[in-house]
Amino acid sequence: MSWFKGWFRRSSAKIPSAELSDRHRGLLQTIEAIIEVLRDDDETHWATYMDEVRSLILQADRRGVKKLLGAYGGMGSFNDLVLGHRMVDGEAVVRDDMAALNDRLDALRTSAYTQGKELAEDR
Repeated sequence: MSWFKGWFRRSSAKIPSAELSDRHRGLLQTIEAIIEVLRDDDETHWATYMDEVRSLILQADRRGVKKLLGAYGGMGSFNDLVLGHRMVDGEAVVRDDMAALNDRLDALRTSAYTQGKELAEDR
């Protein structure tokens, strides 16, 4: 049980504000771009999730990166999200820019994951 307490303390520790590096700021910019894309398509669940990640990172809380990386993998994960389509009155409605929208999301999603992994490995 002591290993768990030690791990939990490390994983929830605050990053000293001096350590909010350029890489942290770069990740924040990527997350803000993701939030913008999600909100543009009225995707509230993942926009709220990413806003929580952003808030944790802004507070210099290491759990922000951990929460970000937790969104990837498994069924129903952030990786599975496809934007640009809705059901309206039983009819499928697809945005004209669906492909471009998802290409943008995929690029941002990949970038955020890569940046998050690099920050997590630096701990």
